[in-house]
Amino acid sequence: VIPLLVVAPNVAGQTRAAAATALAAADLELGGVTTQASASVAAGSVISQSVAAGASAAPGTPVAIVVSSGPPPPVAVPNVV
Repeated sequence: VIPLLVVAPNVAGQTRAAAATALAAADLELGGVTTQASASVAAGSVISQSVAAGASAAPGTPVAIVVSSGPPPPVAVPNVV
């Protein structure tokens, strides 16, 4: 018997809540959630996911996501005149 597989949705760019809903609708679970600074992805939006969008996975597989914490803080540059 071949186990049924489900297809992971693309949750990049979605909020954490929307990503959790999309994963649940695909019969996957929200796994670990980490945050990372990003200059190109708005704060609170998903940057990446551990199971690639369109990839097949067993139902119930946890999908970890990385959520943007917004742009990185500016780096202080010392005045060395």
